[in-house]
Amino acid sequence: MIAGARHAFEGLSSAFSRPHPLAAVATAVLGAALVAGAQTAADKRLVGVACAAVTLLALGVIRRVYGRNDRRGLELSAFAVAIITPVAADVGMRVARSGTQPFLHDAQAKRVAIPLMFVLFAALLLDRSLPRLRLCTTDVAFMALATIVTLPALALGLANHNELSPVGQDLGLIVFATAAYGAGRAALAPAERSVDRVALLSLLALGVGTQLYGLTTLSVLYSYYVAAAAAAPFYALRRRRDLWLLLPAAFLLVRAVQTAGASSLHFQVVTAVAALGYLLLRTLNRWVGRASLVAGAAAVALVAATTSAGSALIGTYAGPDPSLASRTTEARQVRRAVDRSTLALALGAGLGATVDLSGTPRANVITLEQSGRDIHHVNDVHLLEYEFLLKWGVLGLLWLAAFLLALLVVLFRAGERWVSDHEPRIVLYSLMVMTGLVEGSTAATSWFANPLPMLMLGMLVSAIAVPRRAQARG
Repeated sequence: MIAGARHAFEGLSSAFSRPHPLAAVATAVLGAALVAGAQTAADKRLVGVACAAVTLLALGVIRRVYGRNDRRGLELSAFAVAIITPVAADVGMRVARSGTQPFLHDAQAKRVAIPLMFVLFAALLLDRSLPRLRLCTTDVAFMALATIVTLPALALGLANHNELSPVGQDLGLIVFATAAYGAGRAALAPAERSVDRVALLSLLALGVGTQLYGLTTLSVLYSYYVAAAAAAPFYALRRRRDLWLLLPAAFLLVRAVQTAGASSLHFQVVTAVAALGYLLLRTLNRWVGRASLVAGAAAVALVAATTSAGSALIGTYAGPDPSLASRTTEARQVRRAVDRSTLALALGAGLGATVDLSGTPRANVITLEQSGRDIHHVNDVHLLEYEFLLKWGVLGLLWLAAFLLALLVVLFRAGERWVSDHEPRIVLYSLMVMTGLVEGSTAATSWFANPLPMLMLGMLVSAIAVPRRAQARG
């Protein structure tokens, strides 16, 4: 099976190894037109056109400057798609529907940004000369998600649900997450020519802007500025002229700590601080660093076992917070759904499966109703493990466990690579992946929909897969 997966992966890599500029242009232009035209309202169609125009203009400028064969152009283009597209969609929806509540923009901006980003990622892969990639564990995991895990869930979804829209939405998120990861795997430039600093500056600027204007998030980009702020000191230490980056980084971290309520930003800050502490201690001494890693894991396990935040993450919260209580209600609904039959337990209820949230706290019900959701048939679950259990069953949980294990190996190897090479991009990519996972653990659709963690995971895997001497030759 592994040999077959390797053969399929190498064949796919070979298929994209030669540029197809006409196909790339056609994919970008026609795909963007289809995405904009498929929107259900006139204002959303206008936002789709504007969003596509802005991103395509940026990609055209990058292509003009770097040409088709410079890998820096591909890397910068991937960052541009992952950052400019969702920001343009979010700003467009806020302007088009300025009289509505901000959280109502999120789902509408998703429907513009996610399919458009998928189209543009595909166009980039067609437009550039790509390297032959060596098959890695995370590649196998994504291939398994797209086939072994998703195909049974898709069949069950089509068989069990009359409406195809929820099934299509779930399938689209999986395809998009896989595409973002693939774009990251193909886009990484050689170490000394990387353009990740541009991405860092962009994310810091976005973070400062959203905080100054009172916006807690941008649609689709759910976790970005905590990771960027935590990585900024490593760029400052690498180059003295980047010391000014410490100012916006400190501002953003302080703002994240000050965020009220049970926000996942708190957990992101704790994750980032723990990762930075490990890197510091690991630099001083290998065994001290590894001991700190074990101690940190034990501390996380203790918090999960003894606090309301930990009980909320496993769906057993029994306190007054309406947001956390609604997650527990969702978890109970999922457990009831999979207990109905052995098939549902093994393979889940399929893509498009829904839960009845009419029993959640009134504040949560009002939020769902205001956003146009049917509270009796909500097709997403906040807790990541329960989202997998509902739609993919035990098979999905096994995949998730295997993926998280592979991810831990990648992050550990990334830490070892940073200790020897001191490349700050390793820290940025690792922190973005970790904070994205923390965000997704309490908001599962964010794990699939946010392009940055998956994109940077692909770049991180490529960075640590290439031998150091090969990177140095660049």
